[in-house]
Amino acid sequence: MLRNQTIKSTIWRRIGWLSAECLVVFIGVYMAFLLEGYRTSQQNEQNEQQIYSALYTLFDNMTADLENANSFQREFAEPFLEAYENGEMPRPRPLPFAASGFSTDSWSAMLQAGGINLLDVRFILRIEEFYAGARYVDKQLGNYNTLSNQILLPNADADLEMYYDTETGMIRPQFAWYIEFMRTFPNSIDNLNEGAGEILNALEGKMDDEQLQDIQVDESAQP
Repeated sequence: MLRNQTIKSTIWRRIGWLSAECLVVFIGVYMAFLLEGYRTSQQNEQNEQQIYSALYTLFDNMTADLENANSFQREFAEPFLEAYENGEMPRPRPLPFAASGFSTDSWSAMLQAGGINLLDVRFILRIEEFYAGARYVDKQLGNYNTLSNQILLPNADADLEMYYDTETGMIRPQFAWYIEFMRTFPNSIDNLNEGAGEILNALEGKMDDEQLQDIQVDESAQP
C-alpha cells in the first residue's frame, strides 16, 4: 500500500512539473506574441506618420501652386469677362500656362507602399475625391488646349471681326468655348484649393505635434 502511495505521489509530482513547464512555455509564447504585436503596432504607427508627413508636404506645396493659379482669375479671366460683359470686344488670348501640373504618381506610390492598409478608408476617399477634381481640371485644360491649337492660334493675328459679331458685340459660336472656359475654370481651381486646405487641416489633426512642427520649421526656413 505504501508502494502505491509513493507511485501516486511521483505521478502527481510529474504532472505538476509538466503543468508548470507548459504554463511557462505558454507565458513565454504569449509574451512573445504581445511583443511582436507591439512592435508591429509601433512600426505601423511610424509608417503611418511618415505617410502623413509626405502628404502634408505634398498638399502644402499644392496649395501654394493653387494660390498662384488664382492669379489667372485676377489677371486673365476677370479682366476679359468684365470687358466682354461691358460690351467691349477683348481679343481672346492663349492661356499663360498649358497644364495644371497635378500628378497622382506620389499618391499612388504611397498606397502601393502600404498606405492603403494603414490609412483610414474615409481619409483615402477624401484624397481620391481631390484627385478626381484635379483630373477634371486637367481634362478642362486638355480640351481648351485642343481648341486653342485648332481654332485660336491659327487666327491669332486676325481682326476682331473673326471673333465677334461686330453688330451685336457677341462672340461668334466657334469661339464660345473660350468664354465658357473663362467662366468655369476659376471655379474649378477654387474647389481644388478648398479641398487641399481641408486635407491639410485633417492631416494636422492626425500628425504628431513634434513632426508637424519640424515640417513647418523646415518650410519657414526655405527662401
